Amino acid sequence: MLADSDDYLAPCALQDSLNLLTDSQTDIAYCGYWTDRDGDIRQKRFRFFKGRYSHNQAVTEHLNLHTLYGYPWGKLFRREVLEDVWNPEDMSYGEDGVFSYRALYNAERGVAFTDKPIYYYRIRRDSLTQHGQGFRERDLEILKQVQYVREWTKDESFAHPLNVFEFISYTGMMQKYLAADATVRNEFTEEFMTMKTACDSTWKSCLLHAKNPAFRLRALRYGLRRLESLR
Repeated sequence: MLADSDDYLAPCALQDSLNLLTDSQTDIAYCGYWTDRDGDIRQKRFRFFKGRYSHNQAVTEHLNLHTLYGYPWGKLFRREVLEDVWNPEDMSYGEDGVFSYRALYNAERGVAFTDKPIYYYRIRRDSLTQHGQGFRERDLEILKQVQYVREWTKDESFAHPLNVFEFISYTGMMQKYLAADATVRNEFTEEFMTMKTACDSTWKSCLLHAKNPAFRLRALRYGLRRLESLR
């Protein structure tokens, strides 16, 4: 089990995770977690989850950013799914998401899930992931993350979930870019256009195949704006 340096485990974490992994005969055990925001501890609530996901179901859920969270912590992995899995050396932010996806894609026996919390995810105001809400250059690592996820996914049956993942990842970052000041926008215009071009070709797939209604609505609004701009 992996853990960030700021986080901590419940006393039962390893035993409960091992029991879940063994009883389910799957390759990865996902467990629930608490968030600890400067001492304000709250349990993460999951909706519409299942206790067991086949390989195809798990990959689809992950790419839909739905229930099966992309963080590497809070999970117990069988050793074999981590073979040939590593953090990309050319990424300084978001590389753990690539690691998690590669491990999940190797989980041929599927994954097990419980919402019972066993992990404390500590959120500090000065942490890397919480420092500021504006667009920064490191946010462009999302381009590499999407590229690595696509390269790792060999099965063409995941084409639509991949499009959903790409569209949602890019539109979220594009919103931050558009809210930035003119200097930032001018500096990263090329990267913005790369994301926009991708979204122009994936929004329909997201509209039709996203599991989250909010994502389908985002795709619909994007498509309507795009059609309006073409008139």
